[in-house]
Amino acid sequence: MSTIRGSVFQDLNGNSFFDLGEGLSNVTVFLDINGNGLPDSGSDSDGDGILENSEPTIVTDASGEYTFADLPEGSFTLDQVTIPGFNEPVGVPISLATTGDPNERIDVNILNTNLTPPTTPAPTTGVIRGSVYVDNNRNQIYEPFGDVGEPTLAEGFPDATVYIDLNNSGFREPSEPSSTTNEAGFYFFGDLPPGSYLLRAEIPGGFELLGDNPIQAPVAAATVNELDIPVIDPNSVYGRVIRDLNGDGLPQPSEPGQMGINIEIVDGEGNISRTTTGDDGFYIISNLNTEIPGRDDPQNPFANFIARTEPERFARGFVADFGVDLPSSAYIFTSPVPPVGEFPGEIGVELIPEEARQINSTLVFNPAGTVLPVPNSIAGVVFNDLNANSLLDVDPITGSPDAPIEGARVYIDLDDDGELGGDEPSTTTDFSGNFIFTNLSPTLPIDPLTGFAPIEETYVIRVEPTDNQENLTTPIPAITLASEEAAQVTLGLSSVVPFPPENQFAQEGGGINPDSLIPVRGFDPLTIAAPTPVPIPTPEPIV
Repeated sequence: MSTIRGSVFQDLNGNSFFDLGEGLSNVTVFLDINGNGLPDSGSDSDGDGILENSEPTIVTDASGEYTFADLPEGSFTLDQVTIPGFNEPVGVPISLATTGDPNERIDVNILNTNLTPPTTPAPTTGVIRGSVYVDNNRNQIYEPFGDVGEPTLAEGFPDATVYIDLNNSGFREPSEPSSTTNEAGFYFFGDLPPGSYLLRAEIPGGFELLGDNPIQAPVAAATVNELDIPVIDPNSVYGRVIRDLNGDGLPQPSEPGQMGINIEIVDGEGNISRTTTGDDGFYIISNLNTEIPGRDDPQNPFANFIARTEPERFARGFVADFGVDLPSSAYIFTSPVPPVGEFPGEIGVELIPEEARQINSTLVFNPAGTVLPVPNSIAGVVFNDLNANSLLDVDPITGSPDAPIEGARVYIDLDDDGELGGDEPSTTTDFSGNFIFTNLSPTLPIDPLTGFAPIEETYVIRVEPTDNQENLTTPIPAITLASEEAAQVTLGLSSVVPFPPENQFAQEGGGINPDSLIPVRGFDPLTIAAPTPVPIPTPEPIV
């Protein structure tokens, strides 16, 4: 049975996102069955003491969270009772479709704003707060949305402890105020009398503190001093592998990390560093060799100058491989989608000496036999995505349903060059848009052009444009099969250019919504029609 869940929150910092501490408790949320905008308790129409037509209703908990569990397949309208003194909530009512799948979780956060800004008496104390973050480029500027991204020491990272060093001893005394980073990687000191404070941080092993230590932190009455503290594990690559339950390629709070994934980092000389993700899917590989001969040579002042002014010119290239000895299940990487010429599951990274980089990956595990009980196969459907939203659905404006495309050419791109080769397996969709490749080996067939089998055991599935639908609206699936397993995909084509424009035929890089990488809600490709199988012969060994 499906679940609809989320949070009701007041956007205190104005960033339009739900942040820690913004939840609103005791707010009534309900599923509006009859569409009257009210939470109805039902009525005892037959006098048996049982209320008929009652609507599921819940009040948010202390954190502002609500959950409607055990929902069958159907359509539900989620709504919230307006809080006195607040505007109408943003984002509701909203119509939601459920499949009844126990793994389906639909997250909806509901934004509430005050009618008038609250008036509070001016406080006589101040606040110091901020994040402890990984300063990947060592510039001591918190840039969470910059080119390389800079996460806080949140889930996966060990905690840091920030304290006010009242006696400037350099050591944390039991009597000195301290704050351990929370699950979001932030610390907080409140009710501080005006004055100047010295902040120090105890950081996890392997990390270095960048910038001043201690940090001068002035506090004035009724003010908040935002101080972000930069740390780094130099010459490292880190991140999380996340189990993408809804297949959208974006990490969600409800989506767990995937433990037990073996990851290898390979440098340009073929040296391999290896680790395994922990319980929360987190990994970190430290002490990578980023040394460039001559970079610090005092006899080469030009190289020394370039190292200071253009450090990116000394970046070392590495490859992060997430496809090493994965558990025995078919899986699909939903992010990042690899460009043409790179094997799915392998991600290139440029690492400047003494810096760090974050690489996250999301993947979908496809339980064998749940939808497609054909071992060693990949099947799916190609559909006309009328509104280019990458989902097989009904256009909410026109009411027109997306239709299957008959006669579309689908192929396995053995050499991952974005083109159908003469000897690459291909098929055309039947009248219901279905296709299937059978007899697939866990090891890819030998490429007839090169005479070698690809190193990665991964199948890249592509579809050619049609005369009327030239735009790809779904990502390019990259699928690894274990023995006797199966996978399913959907491929959307449209005459409409998706926004932002992504066209696999004019510009490689994938589509915009990897929902298509798992079976579409309410759609079973094998119940519509029996697709014509395309057997893939097992290659003869090269003598």
